[in-house]
Amino acid sequence: MSDSLSGLHRHARDQWLRAAQSIPLNIAEGNGKRSLRDRARFLDIARGSALECSAIQDVLVATGGITSIRSEELKLPLVRVVAMLTRMAMKFGEVSEDGADYDI
Repeated sequence: MSDSLSGLHRHARDQWLRAAQSIPLNIAEGNGKRSLRDRARFLDIARGSALECSAIQDVLVATGGITSIRSEELKLPLVRVVAMLTRMAMKFGEVSEDGADYDI
């Protein structure tokens, strides 16, 4: 798919590939963290990269690099990935605290 993008679309293609590669790499790096907050942070970064892929596809549609039909096909798994990463990041990013009284 990305091989067909050249010329005007070359920069978007390169950014698209970087964002797509960033998703699994940040998931893997986050899973190597001991701290749940760190893990959630990397999952958030992966989520942002998935959203970036979607935005790049919108740019490619607007500039004639890919068709809107192809973009919608490619967005289906991205929607699922974003939903899963959102839930996982929220799970790991929860902050809990024992009840305490604060003097104000």
